[in-house]
Order: sequence, then C-alpha cells, then structure tokens
Amino acid sequence: MKKRQMVKRSGIATLFTSALAVMGCQSTGQQVKETEQQSVMTRTQEVDISPNYIEPLSFNFVINEPMQFDLALSDMVNCGFSGSSLDGKRGTLYITKVRSYAKNFKPLDEVLGYVSSDSVDVSQCTANVERTNIFGKTVGFTEGYATTVIPKFKELVAYHKDEQRRNKEQKKLESEKKARADQLAQWHIRELSDTAQGIATIKVCMEKGTFFLPGDKRTQKVLRESESYARNDIKSKVDGKHYWDQQAYAQAHQKGLNKARYLWQHDYLTFSNQCAAMRNTVDSLTNK
Repeated sequence: MKKRQMVKRSGIATLFTSALAVMGCQSTGQQVKETEQQSVMTRTQEVDISPNYIEPLSFNFVINEPMQFDLALSDMVNCGFSGSSLDGKRGTLYITKVRSYAKNFKPLDEVLGYVSSDSVDVSQCTANVERTNIFGKTVGFTEGYATTVIPKFKELVAYHKDEQRRNKEQKKLESEKKARADQLAQWHIRELSDTAQGIATIKVCMEKGTFFLPGDKRTQKVLRESESYARNDIKSKVDGKHYWDQQAYAQAHQKGLNKARYLWQHDYLTFSNQCAAMRNTVDSLTNK
C-alpha cells in the first residue's frame, strides 16, 4: 500500500514537474515574444527636415553613408497628439543628404533624413527638427539638433573647405612640377632651335647692314662659336646626354632667315629692334 502511494506521489510529482516545465517554457517564450515585440525597429519616412523659412545655413558636402545621431525622440519627430509618449525615449536620426541651393534667387537648404527607434513605434510619425512657439511659428531648431547635428555639419563644411583648398594647392604644385619637368625635358630642343634662329637673324642683319657690317670679324667669330656650340655643346638637362640634330638645326636656321627677311621687308622697325638686340648680345660676348 505504502509502495503504491509512493509510486502515485512520484507520478504526480513528475506530472507537476512536466506541467511546470511546459508553463515555464510558455512563460519564457511569451517573455521573449514580448521582448521581441518591444525591440522591433520602426522608422519614419525620409523627408526634408530643414525648414526653409529659417535662415539658410549654406551647407554643402557629400555623404557617402548616412550620418547617425542618437537624440531624444522629442527633438526629431512629430507624432501629433501621441507626442507625450516620446518623453524620455531616444532614437536615431539618419541624415542621407545635405545641400544648399538657390531657387528664384533665394538661398535654400535641403537636409534629407529619417528617424528610427525600437522604444516607440515612430512609423506614423514625421521626422521634424523644428522648434516652434505657442502660436506654431517656427523659431529655430530643437535643442538636440542645434547642439549636436548643426555643429557636426559646420565641422564637415570646414573640413571640406580645407580639403578643397589642399586639393587645389596640390594640383597647383603638381602642375608646376610637371611644367618644370616638361621645360627641362624640352630644354635642349629649344636651345638648338633658338641658337640656329639667332645665328640666322645676325646673318640677315649683316646682309642688310643693319647694326652690323658685312665684314665684321668679331661678329663672324661669334657666329662660328655659336655654330660650334649648337653642334657640340648642347646637352639634355635631364640625363646630360649630348644633343645634336642636323635636320632640326637646318629647319630652325631657315626659319630664322625667312622670318628676319620678312620683317626687313614688311616691318622694318621690328627688324631693326631685333638687330639692335643682337648687336648688344655680340658686343657683350666680345667685350669680355
């Protein structure tokens, strides 16, 4: 009899234990479900949250990924009559685009953003950072937006301005560096051409008797030395290699002859000035 009671009690205990376990699972499951329901993330629609009847801030910068700001929900959404449920609750403001533009000659701002929260269902709310007075007139931005978001915008604007300035300076330096490199790379070619044309100009000045006499021995000596320089002493500024191009020299020399003779016929004043300059050059070389 006692044994049967013990078995019966054991069976009852097992039943109770199983029942409690099931109830516990159901309770835990319900708690998890409730917790999951409470932690569901909701969000507003993406809208322009910058009130254009407030003085434009003139912000322009590119946003590659949404900027996130943890703020009080009361500072960034408008939920109508259910606004009191936002007290003490927080959410995340996502900014996806910031730009300033002009419309009808009036400066305007555009700040696209939305708000998400897992503490309050904000799916029926509107992202809004306006601060209004009792008559409903917009008088500025909410405290969180004004003290957290706007300073970040100003920081980004300053950074982008510095970045633009740095990029501009870098491009200028690179352009100057390239120009110097190109100048050095072409120096020997220009030197050969300039020497050939200079020699040709002096020859025409001697030919026409302008600032030079045809039999001027000092000038003839300078011409021979200049021709020798062109043939033997011009070197690249880049690799130091000797440069001589007979065809290029001949073409430049003929170009110099043609130009000087053309000026003698059609612009004698310019021709005369060139001969005077060449006379000074020859005298400076022979008077050393």
